[in-house]
Amino acid sequence: MKESYNILFAVFSIIFIVASIFSVYADSSNSSNSTNTTNTTNVTRNLTGNAVVQPMSIWVSVSETPTTINFGSLNADGTEHTYTSATNVTVSAIGLSASLYTSVGGNFVSSSDTIPVSNFKYSCSDASPAISKTSFTTTPTLVDTFSYFLVNTKTYRMNYYLTVPVNTQPGTYSTTVIYTAS
Repeated sequence: MKESYNILFAVFSIIFIVASIFSVYADSSNSSNSTNTTNTTNVTRNLTGNAVVQPMSIWVSVSETPTTINFGSLNADGTEHTYTSATNVTVSAIGLSASLYTSVGGNFVSSSDTIPVSNFKYSCSDASPAISKTSFTTTPTLVDTFSYFLVNTKTYRMNYYLTVPVNTQPGTYSTTVIYTAS
């Protein structure tokens, strides 16, 4: 009987060590699951950077709905337009914690003009603490980190704010919003 307890303890210890190795590791490519939302296409990218310690997730994924947003025809009058719950971003993870980041691919561009990315903002009341109106940037910015035990899914309702500057040329403008989970 004592021998079966020793075997059980050894098996449990091995499983724990293997799970720990997969849960926290340094990754020099900072490769994370990422999905982009654009108003024209849906693209997947990986981020690269210096070695960092990843959150304690064995597996993580991120998805958003809708994958394409059309803000409609807007006047170039400098007025800020609000899009409440424009995108729902869902992070699913197995482990102990997960983080959601957001960024944009660059300015809104058309064939004839550009709308600076500083005119595009977001907020999220589902983050802890809630994020008030914040300008998008081209570098990943932390939206939220949440802790859990083993398996969890969390959805973030993202609000967008867009200002079309005065004297902006008419046209179809597009950019890519990037959501990354790790």
